[in-house]
Amino acid sequence: MLQAFDENKDKKLLHCVMEITEWLHYKDLLSSVYLLNWYQTIFRANSNDERIDNVKLKELMDSNEDDSIKAGAAIVLGEKEHAKEIIARLGKVDQEMFMSLPISNLL
Repeated sequence: MLQAFDENKDKKLLHCVMEITEWLHYKDLLSSVYLLNWYQTIFRANSNDERIDNVKLKELMDSNEDDSIKAGAAIVLGEKEHAKEIIARLGKVDQEMFMSLPISNLL
């Protein structure tokens, strides 16, 4: 759904995605994927939104999470060069997979 929004910038679609990603996040507060999906959706609406917790994003970057999660957190934090460095550490298949994700549109 985020890919569809990135292609047509339909605000109604973004609102729908925001509702779904927020609901998923609160259903599983331990899921870094759900958290990152919610944050990247909020970021698309307003990159300065106070719901984006930069401390949590920095914690994700310093955690034992996969590098793809760390790269996504760096993107939402606005650390695009750092994100590119993290992506470069991924294997070729993982790089291709990451670049196919909607979050890569924010690079």
